[in-house]
Amino acid sequence: TYRLQIKQAVGLPTSVHEAYVEYSFFGERFVTEVQAYEKGTRSPDFAYSTIHHVSSVTQAFLDFLAKPLELKINTTPWVFFPPSGISTRDPGVAERIRIPGVPVAASAAEHPKLVAAQEQARELKRQITETKVTTDGEVGELRRELAKAKMDKRLMLVKGVVREVGHEAEVTRLRSKEADPREVPVS
Repeated sequence: TYRLQIKQAVGLPTSVHEAYVEYSFFGERFVTEVQAYEKGTRSPDFAYSTIHHVSSVTQAFLDFLAKPLELKINTTPWVFFPPSGISTRDPGVAERIRIPGVPVAASAAEHPKLVAAQEQARELKRQITETKVTTDGEVGELRRELAKAKMDKRLMLVKGVVREVGHEAEVTRLRSKEADPREVPVS
């Protein structure tokens, strides 16, 4: 009888959202329950305990016990998403991207390159909006043309079937006339 306890993994290199341990005991695979951590952790608790029982101790089992037991820790990384997102309104972010030698407020608000870039961005947005409106109109027109072409195709198929049915009916009528010469045409 062999008791295995896994209490905790300590000091993982990254924070984890979920973790479980997998190992092989004398050729049989075992897996702990998945532990989930809403705010992430570098030291997941497993509180796992199990008893492995081998009914007959053989030399192969003793050789297995003499070797280290490999435990594989499988994880899902934890990713932190800031509640307000990353923005230049955050003083730390603004400080890191400011123009050297210029105060943060002045570098952001009045710098000529920033003003020019903002104007260019507004112009590009305007062009994109115009292009989208034009494209939407073209797409609508193409959809209408496609629907009309599909309807025309259906009508052509129906006309062809009607002609074929009419032709078959005429052939059948003529054959029946040939078979019964006494038939008198009805007017």
